Amino acid sequence: MDQDGSDWSEGIPSGGNGSAGLHDLTIDRNGNAWITNGTENRNRSFVKLDVETGKATNFRLPAPNGFARGTHGITHDQDGIIWVNLFEKGGTFGRGSLLRLDPRTEKYEVFSPPAEMGTVGISVQVDGKGKIWASSDGAIVFDPSTKQFAYFKPLTPGTGGYGVTGDSAGNGWFCQPGLDIVGVADFTNKNVSEIRLPARPGIEEISTEKDRKFYQVAESSFTTSILPAEGPRRMASHGDYVWWSNWFGQSISRANIRTHEVEYFNAPLPNLSPYAMIADKNGMLWVAFPNDDRVAKLDPATRKWTVYNLPSHGTNTRFITVDNSKDSVEVWEASFMTSKAVRLQFR
Repeated sequence: MDQDGSDWSEGIPSGGNGSAGLHDLTIDRNGNAWITNGTENRNRSFVKLDVETGKATNFRLPAPNGFARGTHGITHDQDGIIWVNLFEKGGTFGRGSLLRLDPRTEKYEVFSPPAEMGTVGISVQVDGKGKIWASSDGAIVFDPSTKQFAYFKPLTPGTGGYGVTGDSAGNGWFCQPGLDIVGVADFTNKNVSEIRLPARPGIEEISTEKDRKFYQVAESSFTTSILPAEGPRRMASHGDYVWWSNWFGQSISRANIRTHEVEYFNAPLPNLSPYAMIADKNGMLWVAFPNDDRVAKLDPATRKWTVYNLPSHGTNTRFITVDNSKDSVEVWEASFMTSKAVRLQFR
């Protein structure tokens, strides 16, 4: 019998029979959670969780072979409209499109980029001007006012495809763990530049000659990288800064959107790999750690971390967001392995 991690004595969840898969989430203006499903299944593309009643409502868009169309990234814009990346097949397979959802009416519309622009990838974010950025080979952006896509090709092939964000000035940022490069897309001038990240500190000093030869042979793939890589992964923005996680570097980076100067914040505990992050209305950065059943808050001004334990084993929380509408900010995560939405409330 499958178990979902609620009973600590049973260890981490088994995750069978399609019980796992919740990935990203966002909170609408009524406080309800909308959550994507990132694994192949026949039941839902995404789900709405009514936080007052606990009722979960599945939304299913049909895909080939009896599957539901897969989703992964989700966000909401300044008008409360929800945006989801939608794949043509189950899971994260096939070409991607953007789904626009009005949470008040629950009506949705799908927008697909022209074939020559590639695809809408796994991550979706909104910039300060209301445009919707998505990962691609580089980055792709959708302007809801014109209903037009624009594509930004990376300078170094393979950069992008994983993390993406739009900053307060209306420009895009993108990365992927297999390359220590962060791309920057200037929306107005249509230029693309890149920031090359230095090697993870301390690793080269302890690497042997055999290690270095192995690095050269092994190289990197889309989501894996060899030491001493930083491995930039998911991204977020707030004010004058863009943030990204360094999955292998076990740190968080912050870049000034105008000077492109980068600074680093080490993870609060040893052997923790940050994944997704978001800044709240007070400028605090909240970070998800999938390889540990914890969530942490970083105060950038003091560089102080506060760590909170989650009450389940094997949560594998791959996304984090906040509800800024409350006097005391509420923090939400999606538990990939336990198929739960996690809400942190503070006295």
